[in-house]
Amino acid sequence: MPATNVGADVKVNFKDVQYTNGTWTGNPTWDVQKVTVHPGDNNIIWNVKAQNVPTGYTAQFDPNAGIQFSGTPTWTGGPPALQNDGTYSAADNFQSISTPTDYYYSVAVNLVPNAGTTTPGASFNYDPEVENESN
Repeated sequence: MPATNVGADVKVNFKDVQYTNGTWTGNPTWDVQKVTVHPGDNNIIWNVKAQNVPTGYTAQFDPNAGIQFSGTPTWTGGPPALQNDGTYSAADNFQSISTPTDYYYSVAVNLVPNAGTTTPGASFNYDPEVENESN
């Protein structure tokens, strides 16, 4: 049986992010779906869905750290890898689980300058373990 494709959107809104006086300020807001895998073969595909991207930039996954699994339960699938179309994907074979299982992961999205943009880009990170910590 072929692997089941599991979509996972990473929504990031840059409305509070700006480049002023040589410095990036503000933080994006995130809506990151947890990944639920089902028993058997799964192929998880992450897409960046960016809003309010600053003029002159493109939002895309960081090529080295776009998706990183952490936390409990420990991810035992294949390593997430950046694809030519800008998505990240990871394959897994969870024959040993009997019920759907949630896995948490951190995300890194870069603002990459478009041609003709002279100011530098920036990287923004979302980590659910940090988000869930109490102050």
